[in-house]
Amino acid sequence: MNVCKHTIKGKQSDAWYYRFNFKGKRYFGSTGHTNKTEALKVAHKKYQEAVQSKQGNEVAASLRIGEAFNTFLRAKKATPMITELTYRLKKMLGSKVDNRTHKVVEVFGFDGARKFESLTTKDVQKLILARREEGNSNGTILTELSALHQAIKLIRKLEHPVPDLDFAELKKDNAVKANTGRLRYLSLEEERQLLNQLHPETIVRGVSSEADNVFRMRQDAYDLTVLLIDTGARYSEIAQIEWKAIDLAKGEIYLYRSKVKNESVLALTRRSAAILARRRDDKRKDQRFVFESEGGGARNYCPRAFNSACKRAGIDGITLHSLRHTWASRAAQNGLSLGEIQQQLGHSTIQMSMRYSHLMPNQASRKAADIMNSLQND
Repeated sequence: MNVCKHTIKGKQSDAWYYRFNFKGKRYFGSTGHTNKTEALKVAHKKYQEAVQSKQGNEVAASLRIGEAFNTFLRAKKATPMITELTYRLKKMLGSKVDNRTHKVVEVFGFDGARKFESLTTKDVQKLILARREEGNSNGTILTELSALHQAIKLIRKLEHPVPDLDFAELKKDNAVKANTGRLRYLSLEEERQLLNQLHPETIVRGVSSEADNVFRMRQDAYDLTVLLIDTGARYSEIAQIEWKAIDLAKGEIYLYRSKVKNESVLALTRRSAAILARRRDDKRKDQRFVFESEGGGARNYCPRAFNSACKRAGIDGITLHSLRHTWASRAAQNGLSLGEIQQQLGHSTIQMSMRYSHLMPNQASRKAADIMNSLQND
C-alpha cells in the first residue's frame, strides 16, 4: 500500500492518491489531501475498510496482541535480529530481563489478550512516556517502535486486522529520532575502558565470572568487540562467521557480505589472530561457527553485555555499529584512501565511504599554513 501522484491528461494531480491490492482486487482513488502525511492516514483507513468489508471473501480472524507478536517472531526466527526482536516485543508485553541481576522484571506493557487492532495512538503514547520514566534513551525507544511497526506490516500482509498507527507522527510529537549528529566512534582511551569492563576476569559490581555461562558470555562479547574494532566488519558478518572462513596461517578472514553481495579478504591484526587461535584451540571438533548461539547455530544479535559494559565505563552514544565507525575513522585519520576504506568496509559505492572524508589529514590546509608561516617569517 502506498500513495502517489496521479497524472490526468498529462497534468499531475495536486492531491495524493491511495493504491493497494487486497484479495485480488485493486483499490485506487484520491485521498483529497496534498499533504503526504495526511494522505497516508486516509490510505490506511481505506485499507482497513477493505479488510473489514471482506469483499465477498473470508477475512483472516483478529489476533490477540500476544498472538500477533508470536506470529511475527516465527516469521523472523531465521534472521540475525531474532534475539533483539524477541526482547523488544516481550518488553512491550510488560516484562524484560534485568541486565544486572539477569532476572525477569515487570515494566509498562500492553495486555497480550487484547485484540491487536485495538491498539491506539494513545496506547503507544503511554508506552513512550513510560519508557522515558524508566530511563530509556531515544535510541532504545526507537528500536521498540520499529519492532512494533515491523510486526504490524507483517500481520497486515497476512490479512489480519491491524492497528492504524502513524509512527511518523508519534516520533515527531515525542522527538524520538535517531542520532544524526556528529559521527560517534571510540577514542583509544574509551576502547581501553570498554575492553576492561568486557573482560571476563574483571569483577563487575563485586561479582566475578566464575559461572561457566557468565564467563562464556563475557568472553564472547569481549572477543567479538575486538574483532569488530580491528576489521570494521558489520556485526552480522563477524557474529555469523564460520571456521572455514578463517585462515590463521595466512592471517586472513574471508567474508561474503550478503548485504551488498560482494566478497572481501581481510587481514587480521595480531590481537585478533591471537583471539581466534585461542578460540580454535578451545572449540569442538564439529563446531561450525566461531561464535555460537546456545543452540549451536550462528550467534544472534545480542548487544546487552556490550551495552552494560559501555554504561559501566561511562561511555555514551556508542553502539555495536559504532565499532565499524571506529575502524573507519582511525583508518581515515591515519592516511588510508577512500578507495581503501571502501574495500575494507565492503561498501558498494565510494559515496558510502565519503562520510569519513572529513577525518582525513587535510594536506591543503597544511600547505596553506606553511605558506602563511613563510610570509610571516619574511
